[in-house]
Amino acid sequence: MRKLNAKIITLILVAAMLLPTVGCASENNTPNSDTQNSGESISDSGSSETEAEELADNLPDKDLTGFTYRITGTDMTFADEFYVDELDGNIVNDAIYNKIATVEERFGCDIVLSESPGGDGDIKNVIMSGDDSFDIIQGHDIGMGTLSLEGCLVNVLEQPYFDFEKPWWPKNTVESLTVNGKMYLMANNISYFSMGETRVIFFNKTIAQDHNLGSLYQYVYDGTWTLDKMAELMKGVSKDADGNSIMDNKDIYGFLNPGYYYCWIEPFDIEPYKKDENGLLYYDFDVEKGSKLLEKFYNLLYGGEGFNETDWPLAQEMFSQGQALFMYETLKTAVNVFSTSDLVYGVLPMPKLDETQEEYRGGFTDRPFAIPVTAINNIDNVCLITEALNIEGYRQVFPAYYELALKSRYADETDDAAMIDIIHDSAVMSFGYLYGTNYDFVGALLGGSNPSTDVASYVAKQEKLQQKHVEKLNKFFSQEAEG
Repeated sequence: MRKLNAKIITLILVAAMLLPTVGCASENNTPNSDTQNSGESISDSGSSETEAEELADNLPDKDLTGFTYRITGTDMTFADEFYVDELDGNIVNDAIYNKIATVEERFGCDIVLSESPGGDGDIKNVIMSGDDSFDIIQGHDIGMGTLSLEGCLVNVLEQPYFDFEKPWWPKNTVESLTVNGKMYLMANNISYFSMGETRVIFFNKTIAQDHNLGSLYQYVYDGTWTLDKMAELMKGVSKDADGNSIMDNKDIYGFLNPGYYYCWIEPFDIEPYKKDENGLLYYDFDVEKGSKLLEKFYNLLYGGEGFNETDWPLAQEMFSQGQALFMYETLKTAVNVFSTSDLVYGVLPMPKLDETQEEYRGGFTDRPFAIPVTAINNIDNVCLITEALNIEGYRQVFPAYYELALKSRYADETDDAAMIDIIHDSAVMSFGYLYGTNYDFVGALLGGSNPSTDVASYVAKQEKLQQKHVEKLNKFFSQEAEG
């Protein structure tokens, strides 16, 4: 059992003092009038008592001495985002260490990282054989969705200790992944993977200033940050920087896309898998809204100011070198890439489709966790420690990653901090991405050599396949609960 580190606790307490700024935006994601022009925190200073109640948990005092909680994954590539063995002075690493130490000390248990049995198929074989060699699994998002459909995972909504009303459970994602009272995957604060994988719009502050664009943050505060506004701000930015009369990756653009299309439906609520009054699924693709999105995104990419660089690292390098006003990317790119450059950048939530859209929305991909059915005989202890790690991830790792790393160290202004709050509060993981088929209609139509905006034809071709797939999903989610 590891011991708590006093120094990192102090740093986390300092960070936690900043944490109440998260989640205090109003329902339309707009700060109050006293702060919207000043860039000050959008939190309500008089809400500390409510915030303390939100951060309190209802877990019992329980001594689990002798219990070892075993975590594994379908691969361990991202294990250091939820588990570390030692302190190394990095604020995020040490927060993860202390998260685990806090839970071990509180409940007298040991938390260990078990060797991976292998990929999705290997995990499935281990579980189906009845081998109880791990208590919780992390894996690739779509692969984990498949594991749940194959009957390998526990419905966490029926288990003890999980408090889904608390902020360490992302509300939008819990709603998204719940069908007929069942949810098998946990995209929460056990790991910070989903935090880093949330998609945003970065902007080059130097280019914005050179083109007299004013405060881009103010459009967000006013509720007018839309795809059309983004297209308007881009006009006149593109330039043949090397003078060779060919617009390529040596030039400057209004918008840069890193060659992928993940999370391009979530910000605009184009989720085709909907739920009826009984909580079951039906397929209903909004062709009108999908067509509007494709036309606007086509204009951003191919209207003369955009560039689609399919070499992902090269796209990041281009933006780092000041070659675009806007770039679509993950939040973690700020930490891993932009922070090591001389780039002066800001961060914005994904734009609205138009001003009739009430809220800003965002999407993320994840490496979610799940409890295997083989853990059912010890489910109380497994769920208790799972919830405790989720809680301490929110209390300790969340502020270390967001508040210290992104806001204080790598972002330039208090406005960027407010933007990250809005981004965090609006993020959702798409059910269609995890469980659907042909989720990526944006990439399918715009990502090839002959981009098209003909959404109606694409949807019509998919209709029979989608209806059949929904029947399969409803059959699974209508089954009796596990024993």
